[in-house]
Amino acid sequence: MAIELGVKPTGMVEIVAGSQRRRFSNLVLDNGWASLLSRMGSSDGDMVPRWLSLGTGESEPEQSQEGLEQREASTEREAVGVEYGGFVSASSLTAYSEAMVQFEYGPGELTGEWTELGLSYGSGYAEPYNRALIRDENGVPTPLLVMSDEPVTAYIRLRLYMGGWGRSIDLGGRDNGAFQGHTGIISLQGGMADSENGIWRKGFPVYGAEMGGVSSQLEGLYPEGLTAKHYIVIDPSVGAGYSQIVFYARGGLPMVRLNFSPSIQKPTGVSLHFRARISVIRE
Repeated sequence: MAIELGVKPTGMVEIVAGSQRRRFSNLVLDNGWASLLSRMGSSDGDMVPRWLSLGTGESEPEQSQEGLEQREASTEREAVGVEYGGFVSASSLTAYSEAMVQFEYGPGELTGEWTELGLSYGSGYAEPYNRALIRDENGVPTPLLVMSDEPVTAYIRLRLYMGGWGRSIDLGGRDNGAFQGHTGIISLQGGMADSENGIWRKGFPVYGAEMGGVSSQLEGLYPEGLTAKHYIVIDPSVGAGYSQIVFYARGGLPMVRLNFSPSIQKPTGVSLHFRARISVIRE
């Protein structure tokens, strides 16, 4: 059985310099997405990029770019804080986890004219995550001029929208004849949107799986294209019906459920072998 969860990374920047207030979107780079997946596939490590840099490049951002076009190293600043949250709606099949990253510059610390900005995972511009051109209220690239007496505050809202849920999966596909006539409906846990259990805190639901109180064996976890393979064996001595399999994120957090229809009935005297592959793909 294979589950694919489509994830769309987005972001919105709000930057305040004196009386100026700009708000515009950013683009997550291919190498930034790869860095995020590598952290999502790890049992530890911060998944939020916490370093901001500004520059003077003017080209339109593209996913294939490696970072800022003309970065000014003196602008690098570590975040002063991160706030977490999110939203899950079963009625609209909308779900996202978000992190709001805040940066502060005192008067004179960002004096100059700036046209681009972006986050990175480490100081020294290690592992760039995204890139944005600074724009006006009409979305037109317009430089931000910061005077020597102006403080600057930047808020960058990072979101991960999760799709692929609410749909039905045929469990009786190739090599799964025992499950002919059974389907599964993917659902998300509402807790994944709160400040403690969102994706930015707990990662994607690839670390474990459980069915009928039996935990899976993790057969493989592959960082590229983040895919996890789980194997569950129900002992022959147990006879019962099984209505769902649950996938866990870090710390044993139940985040995704696959509800079976009808429930899978296992008689006493035979074992039940269930393999599940869950993958995260960029939308």
